[in-house]
Amino acid sequence: MRHVSILFFFMIITTNIFSQTKLESLKKKAEQGYMDAQYVLALSYALGEGTLKDEKQAFYWCQKSAEQGHVDAQYMLAQSYVLGKGTLKDEKQAFYWCQKSAKQGHIDAQYSLGIMFYRGKGTL
Repeated sequence: MRHVSILFFFMIITTNIFSQTKLESLKKKAEQGYMDAQYVLALSYALGEGTLKDEKQAFYWCQKSAEQGHVDAQYMLAQSYVLGKGTLKDEKQAFYWCQKSAKQGHIDAQYSLGIMFYRGKGTL
């Protein structure tokens, strides 16, 4: 039983170290301007995976990725503006980013854009 406990403890420590190394590597790539790394880093901060949850950092990296044309980041950014996660609520910005994502074929963005038009949110 003692061996199992030691093995379990070792696995927890190595998983944590691996997560930190992975996050550091991801952040380095994001800082170098890789939009996919920026998006994954945004998700990591938004979900608290491998790091503490941080909505402002999630928003920051999501915006960086979205500005480079990452379709999923554009939709995530639109949702951030709708919900006020990591930023202030802003219907016009939500509409803008949802529209950019929808034009690239993002199905959820297309649906959300239809709802925005129907409700008149951010469209004026």
